[in-house]
Amino acid sequence: MRHLESVALLLLACIITEYSVAISPETKPAVAPAPPMCEVSQLALSTDSEGGFFNGMSQGGTLVVLRNVGPDACRVEPFARFTLQDSSEKEIAFTTTVPNTRGMHPGPVVLPIPLASGAELTSTLHWISDPVFPQSFCVQPNQLILQIGDSKLITEFRANICGERGKRINIDRTRFAPDPVYTPAPVRKP
Repeated sequence: MRHLESVALLLLACIITEYSVAISPETKPAVAPAPPMCEVSQLALSTDSEGGFFNGMSQGGTLVVLRNVGPDACRVEPFARFTLQDSSEKEIAFTTTVPNTRGMHPGPVVLPIPLASGAELTSTLHWISDPVFPQSFCVQPNQLILQIGDSKLITEFRANICGERGKRINIDRTRFAPDPVYTPAPVRKP
């Protein structure tokens, strides 16, 4: 039995040696370096209600849109931290839930997302917009603030977000993902 193990190890060593000789440094494919992490100066932040697409049945929501307005590609954390402030610039306490991560403990491993110049990333936010709990409370944010590295991007954000008294408000969110740029269909000539 030991003889078989020795033969198997020798065969494996030969295969590894042959493979490493066959792929010399000159023949290895070149890998482009990842773009740097985005700086606030090359990003624009906005929200888009998609014409009320997320609203109805005591629910509300919006897209958070992050656009690269700089000349070069960069990368963004897919779960960049965001906060909400009311009109007195007081931070609103809430929790976030990321859907579809069951079975991924402690969570999914998600790498920073490349963002080409002129391209957009979007993340969906979804919340309860009416006082549906027996003891509800609602808040009205004024600003959405996105953390990018050590800096912040701020955009106007108005909504009615409700939760159960004694608990934090919950907002469902998705990770940032590439958003295709809308191109209208060509007009048909009769």
